Amino acid sequence: MEEGDVGCLVVIDSDSVAGVVTDRDLAIRCMGQGHDSGTCKVSRHMSSPPITVESTVDMLEAAHLMTDKKITRLPVVDAAGLVGFVSLSDIALAMDIALTSMNRSLHDLLRGMGAGRSA
Repeated sequence: MEEGDVGCLVVIDSDSVAGVVTDRDLAIRCMGQGHDSGTCKVSRHMSSPPITVESTVDMLEAAHLMTDKKITRLPVVDAAGLVGFVSLSDIALAMDIALTSMNRSLHDLLRGMGAGRSA
């Protein structure tokens, strides 16, 4: 996690998602309970079974699932296995970009409607 500067890792076993371990899991379940982080197995502290989302699910449904399950990151899977990862901040950024684009388009539309009118 430190090397990759990430807060979450997906645990793969036999080409399928077996669990998820977060920096919070390690802080609370491992170090917080006095375990030796150098010798503890990931399987002891990972969340399993993992909550995943299919790659065909839209971002609002994924955000709803994260909110409902009180998680901020989701492994994305398809029939072949893990295909990616999405976070609540990824979704928030995508929504911000979409809203900004829509706002510009609406502004241009309204400005164009006003330009064709005579005073």
